[in-house]
Amino acid sequence: MRTQHLLLPLAASLLLAACGRHAVDEYAEVGPSETAFLIALDGNTLDNQSKLNSVAFLEKNRVSAKRIFIPHKLINLCQSCWFGDYRDVASARLVKINRSPVTREWTRPVSTGTARANQSFSVESSESIDFDIGATLTAHVAEADAAAFLYYFAGKQLEEIADSNIRGFIAASLARQFGVNTLDWGRSHKNEVFANALKEAQAFFGPKGVTIDNIGFVEGMSYHDSRIQDAINKKFEADVQVEAAKQQLTAAETLAKAGAAVQVQQDLEMRKREQDLRARAIEKWDGHMPQVVGNNEGKLLFGINTGK
Repeated sequence: MRTQHLLLPLAASLLLAACGRHAVDEYAEVGPSETAFLIALDGNTLDNQSKLNSVAFLEKNRVSAKRIFIPHKLINLCQSCWFGDYRDVASARLVKINRSPVTREWTRPVSTGTARANQSFSVESSESIDFDIGATLTAHVAEADAAAFLYYFAGKQLEEIADSNIRGFIAASLARQFGVNTLDWGRSHKNEVFANALKEAQAFFGPKGVTIDNIGFVEGMSYHDSRIQDAINKKFEADVQVEAAKQQLTAAETLAKAGAAVQVQQDLEMRKREQDLRARAIEKWDGHMPQVVGNNEGKLLFGINTGK
């Protein structure tokens, strides 16, 4: 009876072989912008647990081939069954990381941006004035950072990380910077705020395998209370009127100075003509006593009798 029990698995194996059932291996292709890792699913994983949970382990399992062989095997899920319950399973897992750049436009209007929804960032100033502001993001995974990206983000692709982890990080940075400053400060320092957000994101995600290329703002600031925008518009109009008045005053002052300059020039020319007349009279003097003569403007000139 014991012998019969031992022969059952052998008979099942022979019957399985006779039926032609076998494991089917597979091939997978890796695109030019992808980095692949082939991780064995069999072996003494408990003893190598510390090695598995490391960037170095993943780096050792990076494959450079563009066509990868993935071995399969049959396993029996029911040892007590007469024919067994055999399944075709892979002996290794292929993980591919897409390194292509990812771009996101998180805007307020539903007709723009990456998604058809309001994806702008809602923040507030130190006066508790709420407003929305849009942002753009460009990021990618460098070839050398693919193992770190896989380790920290467990096989997720960059698109998902951009819409969750990176977006959340940017939201926190904007809320912190705008929240400790006045609304007027925020309006005039948007470039500075987003430049800081870029530096912070690069420092945080860089060691995790994500290269943040750019973070910028779009669409300006949209206020939750429309009266805020109305007040800003009125102030802008008043500033424009004040500036126009200043320009008109400057133009008038310039014109007045120009008029005074013209008068000075005319006076100089008149004096030059008087000097020229005197010089000519002296040249023609015949020695007689001088006479007083006048010009056509009623002014008295020093005259010299020329004898003519």
